Amino acid sequence: MIACFPQWKKIIANKSSKDISLTSWLVWLLSSAIAIFYAVIQYQVTGKGTVLVFSSIVVLIFVFITVCLIAFYRKDARSRA
Repeated sequence: MIACFPQWKKIIANKSSKDISLTSWLVWLLSSAIAIFYAVIQYQVTGKGTVLVFSSIVVLIFVFITVCLIAFYRKDARSRA
């Protein structure tokens, strides 16, 4: 999830998210939620996969933070215009 840091840095430094696709990140958010669902089911069925559950949750958190930054700076840019 280190890959999110440059995106966060760009959004915060520019105080704008106009060049970043919110739709793409919402798809990532949905796929992360599905991954957590899958990981939890696997854990319940097999009793294994704690690492998969943990890593899926971490990915979801990072993607959620990115979506929030995009939405915040997109809204902020509109209010300044």
